[in-house]
Amino acid sequence: MAFAVPLAWLVLSSLDEHASLDVSVPTEPTLANFDALMNSEITYRPMLNSLLLCGGATALT
Repeated sequence: MAFAVPLAWLVLSSLDEHASLDVSVPTEPTLANFDALMNSEITYRPMLNSLLLCGGATALT
């Protein structure tokens, strides 16, 4: 239960456009939450910055 309930909440909330703190099956599953995250401002630029910093630190080490 300590593993299954948080995992179920994570998966079900990601598919629910009006997610809340309770675990419930979405009435109309949608991928809109993923679409909102996949843009250059929120995802791609920070990922590139992290790769450059980690790659530089690895090369320097």
